[in-house]
Amino acid sequence: MPPPRSVADEVVDAYFGVLKPHDPTPRLQASELTMGQLRLLMHLRHEGSVTMGGIARASDCSLQSATALIERVERQGLVVRQRNEDDRRVVECHLTDRGRTLLDEMAGHRAAALRAALATLAQDELSQLRRLLFVMIERRDGGRELPADRTHPVRGAHA
Repeated sequence: MPPPRSVADEVVDAYFGVLKPHDPTPRLQASELTMGQLRLLMHLRHEGSVTMGGIARASDCSLQSATALIERVERQGLVVRQRNEDDRRVVECHLTDRGRTLLDEMAGHRAAALRAALATLAQDELSQLRRLLFVMIERRDGGRELPADRTHPVRGAHA
């Protein structure tokens, strides 16, 4: 008999169940990206400029494998490599406008799916969910309280 599932497991399953009808996989397949390449693009978006060594560490792979990974997304016009002006031995990678646009489109689809799911909730249920999400963020950040206006801790937008 399998061990009983935790409430946290059920919450995770429910979250993915809510978004399942709007799976980004078809868009990902249409872009011909692998999940590894998508993770790389998201890492570049979050970090900005990343060295080849930084990409290898973030991807948990060799420098040679990181180079091959970058070459594949570079051929698609999603990433550009540039030598560091201060140290020409260092190669830094950046998202191109095309790479940012692709990530924006994928995030937009996911956000639209989440908004559609949230539209099924009553206002008091939305408020309760919002409160709980902010509690999770505050605890994740070691108790750092959010601004009084409750702006989004990542984007600065209102949640």
